[in-house]
Amino acid sequence: MAGRVIVLLLLVAILAAGGIVWFDYLNVIDAKAVLSPLTRFIGRQGRSQPKTAPDEDLNLDAERLAVRLEALNLRNMEIDTRQKDLDSRYGEIEQMAQELRNAKKRLMNGRILSERRPRMPKIRTETSKRTPGF
Repeated sequence: MAGRVIVLLLLVAILAAGGIVWFDYLNVIDAKAVLSPLTRFIGRQGRSQPKTAPDEDLNLDAERLAVRLEALNLRNMEIDTRQKDLDSRYGEIEQMAQELRNAKKRLMNGRILSERRPRMPKIRTETSKRTPGF
């Protein structure tokens, strides 16, 4: 029974040390002071981290917010380009509509009517001269 307790306590200590190393690697905590004797004993050189100002905290929420703001800026730029495309297309459509209105006015004024082929006159036939039975 005592052997199991010792093995389980040793397992908890190993998992805690592994957690400290992992969180130090992820820059969640700064455990260089705690891990430096261990790294010297193993013979490895400690990993260097970028220096930050004392008043600058590593804040994951601020980084997430910065990423979101960047995404919003990109989206706003895309919306602006789409709006410019729509405005230019709207201008083209308005120009075509104006041309159609002008063509309609010319048609109504008879300018285009003179260009059309003249109609053939209708020939009237009398229905009383027809032979019965046909």
